[in-house]
Formats: sequence, structure tokens, C-alpha cells
Amino acid sequence: MDIPELDALDYRIVNALQLHPRASWAELSGVLSSDASTLSRRWSRLTDSGAVWSSCFYMPLERRKRQPLAFVEVLCHPAGLGETVDALAAVPEVFSVHGTSGDRQVYVTVGAASLAEIDQCVRSRIATAPGVTTTRAHYVRRVFQEGGQWRLGALTDAQTAAIAARRPQPTPDLAAEPSPEEWKVLEALADDVRRPLAHIRERTGGSLAAASRRVTTLLGADWAHWRDRKSTRLNSSHTDIS
Repeated sequence: MDIPELDALDYRIVNALQLHPRASWAELSGVLSSDASTLSRRWSRLTDSGAVWSSCFYMPLERRKRQPLAFVEVLCHPAGLGETVDALAAVPEVFSVHGTSGDRQVYVTVGAASLAEIDQCVRSRIATAPGVTTTRAHYVRRVFQEGGQWRLGALTDAQTAAIAARRPQPTPDLAAEPSPEEWKVLEALADDVRRPLAHIRERTGGSLAAASRRVTTLLGADWAHWRDRKSTRLNSSHTDIS
């Protein structure tokens, strides 16, 4: 399916969901000056076409502390790419695994308590993963902004404030790490942050009320990060611009 061109309302929808990923269309209707059915239809068109996608993911304590970080380019045998990705994703120091186009098939984000530990991880875990032929590490000296903090800038200050005010506030006494039940919700939202509560309950068990409470917990947790992303054409591939 061809990726559609986004218009001003599309950009405002994406920006709004960057601020409050689980906001209802009814909540956003007045702020964005468009009826809920139109917003819902627009979002479905964007996600179904691959123009926009969303994710919710766990952020390890080491990364929250801004400990050393590196991006590692990985060249591997294309025939065994799936096995390689699975092996890299299982490495504790690896935060994310991304498929790419170009000279390398995969790049991974790695974090640890020190540069020496990152070096050790690259040599002993990443370089030795099944199918890996070459690695090249790029160390991050300073983080200016996390990808999940990037905003599209399509809303007015008043719209931004109105949407942000609707998002649940962080809970002061929230546990530092997700519970087993919250992990299940994280996994259910990993590839669609707007997955309906009924579908979350099917995946996690329990009641709708329990699923709703856990989603609200995730919205206020510093270990849960949310991202709405837009794709753009670049050499016949999709690139994350966030």
C-alpha cells in the first residue's frame, strides 16, 4: 500500500498522540476542532498504510540513569537474519534492535555501567551472535533528547497544554520496575499504543477495570516510554524521523 501524503490535520493528530498516546478521540475532538469519527478514521488510514506507527516499551534503569550508550552497526548473513535478531534482542545490555537498509542489516542500542562493559558486550555477546560477521560501535557522548521526547510541533501552545493536562500524572509511590501484570500490558501495547482495552484484556487476562488501571500506571511510569512515529520515503525505505 502506498504511503499517503499527510495534511495539517494528520500532523496534529500525530502530535496530539505524542503528548497523550491513549487519549480518546472524544477528548481530542474539541482540541483539534474535528469530530471523533473523523479523527478515528484518519488515524486508521495512517496506521493501516504504514505512514505512522506507535510503540510502548520498557526503559531499563541503566538508561534512565543516562549511563554510557552506544549504537552498534551489525553486518550479518541475510539468510539467518531472524535468528540473529532474536539472539541480539536477548542480550541484557541491548535496549533496541532495528532493521535497516544499506551497508548493514541491523543496528542495536547498547547501554551499560561503563564504556568498558559496553566494549565487553560488543565483543563477547553481539559479535558472537549467530550470523554476525562484522560490528562497528559508535559511542554516545551526550544525549540531548530521547526519541520519545521529540515532538512534531504541529499544535499551538494552547492545544499542547490542553492535551498534556488530560494525561495521567506520574504516581509518586510507583514501583521502580513493572510488575509481572504490567509487563503483560507493556507487551500488549508494544506495537500499538492505542490497542483497545478489550484486546488488552484478552492478552493479559483479568477484568477490563484491571487492564484500564495498568494502562494508566504505564502512562505515569518512568520505565514505560511511548512513541508515535512518522515514516518518510528515503531510497525506497522507511526512516524513523523521531
